[in-house]
Amino acid sequence: MPFSMPTNPSTDNYTVPGGIRLYFNDGAGMRDLGNIASIDMEPGSDMLEHFSNLSGKRMKDKKLVIEEKLTFNVTLDEPNAKNMNLFFRGGFPAPGVAGEAVKFAIAGVGAIEGAARLEVHPSTGRGHRFNIVFGKASIMAKGAMSFDDKDWMKIPLVLEVLDNSVSDPSYPFGYYEGYGVGTSTANTTTTTTSTTTTTTT
Repeated sequence: MPFSMPTNPSTDNYTVPGGIRLYFNDGAGMRDLGNIASIDMEPGSDMLEHFSNLSGKRMKDKKLVIEEKLTFNVTLDEPNAKNMNLFFRGGFPAPGVAGEAVKFAIAGVGAIEGAARLEVHPSTGRGHRFNIVFGKASIMAKGAMSFDDKDWMKIPLVLEVLDNSVSDPSYPFGYYEGYGVGTSTANTTTTTTSTTTTTTT
């Protein structure tokens, strides 16, 4: 089926997410964090409300957004040294040498920041394909890491989107790229305008 953008209503719009990949620039360019065991997106806005009593009782007549938040709760299940480094906030691990251990300090930095990209590209027939791109985000541990000898080891992380107005005023909080349904022939390679990856001590 060719690349298309079905209008509403259409059962072609029903989507079962798949082909989920999360990329993060932790200092050495965009890196695929591997298989995603689970991921959910949680937007948040703080509103300032205004009420008028011109009618004889207080009635809401205006709302303004005064704060924006967007976080992703992510669970990885490939506990290699680079992914464990994100959990432990180790900064930049020293390059591994064949036959030697990779070593980094635990809680070595306050935060790891960089650009991020989420790809959701289900196979043909499973609905819409899209990317969500962020020029600046932080990533760190969220919750407990279990060492259950009867289950696959998992890495719980939270990715929080940060304001990138200085580097990308057009998309300060990132952007969505929709590729529709079917097999796309479009070039899905994304160039991300980002700040320099930093660690905060």
